[in-house]
Amino acid sequence: LDQLLLPGSTVFLPIPDFVTCWTAIKDMNVRGAPAIAIAAALVLAVELDKAKATLATPSAVASFVVENMDYLCTSRPTAVNLGEAVERLK
Repeated sequence: LDQLLLPGSTVFLPIPDFVTCWTAIKDMNVRGAPAIAIAAALVLAVELDKAKATLATPSAVASFVVENMDYLCTSRPTAVNLGEAVERLK
């Protein structure tokens, strides 16, 4: 949901990958702790599904998650809840 267009319009943003999610969070299209967490969790699920053939071990999955969630955290360093969630995943 593009929150920059609220309340005048309801527009859903396609977020197919980490880069698009990062941009949506950084540009404030997605804002607020719950919305940021939902966007991050959903894009993680989408990207894990796309990468499943290349993630052969639990260690590879863990590295993939940590690396990409750390990347998402750089989109809005002040998003405390996102940072805390990433630390819990580690």
